[in-house]
Amino acid sequence: IGLIHLAPIGVESTAPGHRGYLRVVARPWANVYVDGQQVETTPFAEPIELAPGRHKLELKNSYFEQVARTVMIEPGPPDDAQLITVELEPR
Repeated sequence: IGLIHLAPIGVESTAPGHRGYLRVVARPWANVYVDGQQVETTPFAEPIELAPGRHKLELKNSYFEQVARTVMIEPGPPDDAQLITVELEPR
């Protein structure tokens, strides 16, 4: 008996060249949301792996003003991660 594995429709490829990366530095710290989902809390060591293209980035800390940006992620290795640096403003 042979087994066939089928990926669900709409699953994005994780093959090399089909992923991009984002690094976020927020001072003093922030919960990092990408496309509405919390993915990290700064500081963190490894870049966030994302599909290439446009993504909504939000940085939240209940003691500081929220920051929202649109980022364009290009495909490439983790060493070429896009860097976003933000100094949060007190409320």
